[in-house]
Amino acid sequence: MIVKNVFIIGHGDEAKITADLINDKDTMKLCGYFEVHNDQIDYYSNNDLKIKNIDFNKYINLNNYFCIGIGYNYDRFKVYEKLKQFNNIQWTSIISDTAKIRSGAIIGEGCIIHDNVYINRRTVIGNHCIINNNTSIDHDCVMENFSSTGPAVVTGGRIKIGKLSYVGIDSVVLQNIQIGQSTVIGAKSLVNKNCDSYSLYFGITSKFIKNIPEDFNYFK
Repeated sequence: MIVKNVFIIGHGDEAKITADLINDKDTMKLCGYFEVHNDQIDYYSNNDLKIKNIDFNKYINLNNYFCIGIGYNYDRFKVYEKLKQFNNIQWTSIISDTAKIRSGAIIGEGCIIHDNVYINRRTVIGNHCIINNNTSIDHDCVMENFSSTGPAVVTGGRIKIGKLSYVGIDSVVLQNIQIGQSTVIGAKSLVNKNCDSYSLYFGITSKFIKNIPEDFNYFK
């Protein structure tokens, strides 16, 4: 049996949840964490021993894989952009053993799929997406790169979630809905109409609240 050496980029809550998903697997070995700063990269061992300003290039080889365990979409995207300078970095997706991925669904690189997620046939999940626990994504849907859901989101079929967009906890997105880029759907919303890019929507049924920038922090 081949075992992947996996390093998590990030050291916060999402990284620790991702670590639990890795530790549940016989096919992956958690090798530590990295924090990416503007001027340096720090390493943390599994027991939180910190080494400042490491040479990240030394960790990039055919035996090592990486995943960005950062929950906030824009920070995950910024870290990815900084790491593009390192050639040959290998991204891997972390998928819970309790997730159900139907045949014909496609999962991009670097995704994190939490416990009890259901993804139906012919749905395409882009790169570096996060799908939180107990979420159900129906058939023929598209989640573009760096998008994410909170826990317990439910979608109908043939919906699209744009790049860097977030669908909040316990929201429902009805079939054939298009959600634009860098858009946020507030928690417990019912989305029954298309949503423009760079916008915040909330409510039952969801209503446009305001325009937002790409780096709008929906966690605050």
